[in-house]
Amino acid sequence: MSNNKYGEYTIKINRGVKALEGKNIINSRRDFRKHAHDQFIKMGLTEKQAQAHMKKKDAGHIVSVDHGGKDTASNLWLEDRHDNRSHGAATVKRSELKRGGRL
Repeated sequence: MSNNKYGEYTIKINRGVKALEGKNIINSRRDFRKHAHDQFIKMGLTEKQAQAHMKKKDAGHIVSVDHGGKDTASNLWLEDRHDNRSHGAATVKRSELKRGGRL
């Protein structure tokens, strides 16, 4: 995974989000970011390390709001912030979701 910009912690978080789908736990990007931060801590990172990871990540939409996407666990993932901002309203490619652990 060394060539994967997502890293093992982010991939674990993205894989774990599947278990939250349909449970009405994540209803906003803020909820998702709090969940991700809490997961970094549960994985053994210090608060400072968790914050450093979070600064590099966005709670990105898989399908943008412009295209009908919602702020739900099934449509959010922890994404490299530069990638999120570069693809804008485009739907995230399956290959990128797979690389980030979301598929």
